[in-house]
Amino acid sequence: MKTKILHIAHDASYNGATIYISRLCTQLNEFEQEIVFCFDGIAYNIISKLTNCENLLSSKHMNYKFLLLKYWKFFRFIRKRNYDIIHYHQGGIGILLLAFFFRKKAVVIHHLHSGNLIGDNTKHNISFLHTLLLKYLSLKTYQIAVADHVAKEYSLKIGSTGNLLVIKNSKPFAFQHKNKINKAIGFIGRCTKEKGFTLLSGIAKKLDSTDSQVKLIIMGEEPENFTTESKEENVNFIKPSFEVEKFYCSIDLLLFLSTAPEGMPLVVLEAVSFDIGIIAFALQGVKEILGENYPLLVNNSEDIINKISLYFSGEINIERLNAVHKQVSEEYNESKMHELIQEVYNKIIK
Repeated sequence: MKTKILHIAHDASYNGATIYISRLCTQLNEFEQEIVFCFDGIAYNIISKLTNCENLLSSKHMNYKFLLLKYWKFFRFIRKRNYDIIHYHQGGIGILLLAFFFRKKAVVIHHLHSGNLIGDNTKHNISFLHTLLLKYLSLKTYQIAVADHVAKEYSLKIGSTGNLLVIKNSKPFAFQHKNKINKAIGFIGRCTKEKGFTLLSGIAKKLDSTDSQVKLIIMGEEPENFTTESKEENVNFIKPSFEVEKFYCSIDLLLFLSTAPEGMPLVVLEAVSFDIGIIAFALQGVKEILGENYPLLVNNSEDIINKISLYFSGEINIERLNAVHKQVSEEYNESKMHELIQEVYNKIIK
């Protein structure tokens, strides 16, 4: 009989954690895996074709009524089912506690995808109560950190228990050397303030006035307040999808403008695979992938337009970027990541 694993995620959208889980479900075939999402999302129909999954709630509202309803729905879900492993990725500290207390005989894994430690990378810090709860849970669960800096932060805040492992996130594509310059800049992900979309709108206007030949391609859901009248001519939205190859092949630069506590950003790893230059703030997760001396890192928003100009004018050493991308692509190997996760699953159920 196959080992039965439940993955817990926040919503069925095109985000790093959901893509990570989907890759585990499709690649590790020796296990029987399913996913429970706290909320529905635009990627649910696609994911449901890959593996068994279920939504607790059809819509997402940030109020106490829906929070309690989420907990009740999850309690009813988890008490009726038996699993060997419950692999928590996102959902909030309440869901993690319910998973632990009503796990029956299942072993619980707490996957640390972000620097926030509870899976919400919109917030930089966790509360004192969250810290106390995590200290307790750390003694009873296994933890997997996606990056060295995430493991370090966990050890400093929670304390090392001996159950903490570092299995770095990986890129899902083989390295592809890029030659052609399309004068196109890309942005991929949620169009929210913490992901840098507000800043991106200003950059689009500046590009339109300084270099009308540069195009901005955004792969994400267009916000309702981003009206046709305010849209610059050089901006093109395309719908989010798991099929990102065409997007990366059409751009030269990626703007990764997140100010959130990222763990090991999948978007950066994907861009590296396609040999795309990455303009990003010098966050810990970004620096861990690209190195502190990567030429396109910025410390403030005023540097972004300047970096774009330097890149397209040829003043940035493209060969140096290519060498970094190839080295990183070789280091963050997907097969190795899957093997390590598989080893963890097999070890903890023995």
